[in-house]
Amino acid sequence: MALSLGVAVVASSTALADDIIFQDGFDPPKVVKLNDTGIVGSADAGGGYGAICNPADPAGQDCDHGRDALAAAGQLPKIGGGNGGFDFTRVCNSGEKAGEGTCPANPVQGTGPDDWACTLDNYTGLLWELKTSGADLHSGQWTYTWYDSSAPGGAPGGDSGGTCFTAGRCDTEKFAQDVNVAGLCGFHDWRMPSVVELQGITDYGSAARIDVADFPSSPADYHFFWTATPYGKYGSNAYAILLGDGQIRSLSRSGDALAVRLVRDGQ
Repeated sequence: MALSLGVAVVASSTALADDIIFQDGFDPPKVVKLNDTGIVGSADAGGGYGAICNPADPAGQDCDHGRDALAAAGQLPKIGGGNGGFDFTRVCNSGEKAGEGTCPANPVQGTGPDDWACTLDNYTGLLWELKTSGADLHSGQWTYTWYDSSAPGGAPGGDSGGTCFTAGRCDTEKFAQDVNVAGLCGFHDWRMPSVVELQGITDYGSAARIDVADFPSSPADYHFFWTATPYGKYGSNAYAILLGDGQIRSLSRSGDALAVRLVRDGQ
């Protein structure tokens, strides 16, 4: 059911902004499993932030709780790799997970059927697009304006206002369409992530704010990534997350050209 200009409250160890407001006609994000923050160190007023959860520091800090704390204590069973409480598995272009079928146990990134092209979050079940370092459809260098031709309220965003692989198709809607036609990792239901989903792979304990081993070829620090979540307070804006910082901001759908990382449901 659509939420009319209300406030979405999301339980997370890293809280979203308090003013996340959704436009009429847009549904609030579905309930999803939330990863931990990736913060494994503690801090005090005099010594600053440390690399470990120091019992001598004030109690009740982020590192004392959740999946990251369990991982640090060796008490978190994991299927794949990843920093702290994150749990990621490589997926080949064929759609097979690492070690399944002909997909190698440690596939390298590439375009062949047995090359790595997607990363599965084993905890949330979401499958994520990898960015590449070349100039292909998935290159991390491309930018897109936010666009949804069916958006209610008469504010669909910017029609192909970015710079991308296929001229004239440089917005979020057309990019998702092109990836689905190509069938990344064998699937045709790729979409834009919600702000909650994209924040779920933001590693606040890493300087890059993302696990670079599991998400290689991401744009350089301080590049924004679009989310599918519109900002109702200003009908011409949508939410984006800043790589390298982890901030969530409201930016112009038509005036800002940003990076995009697509996602799909359930493995």
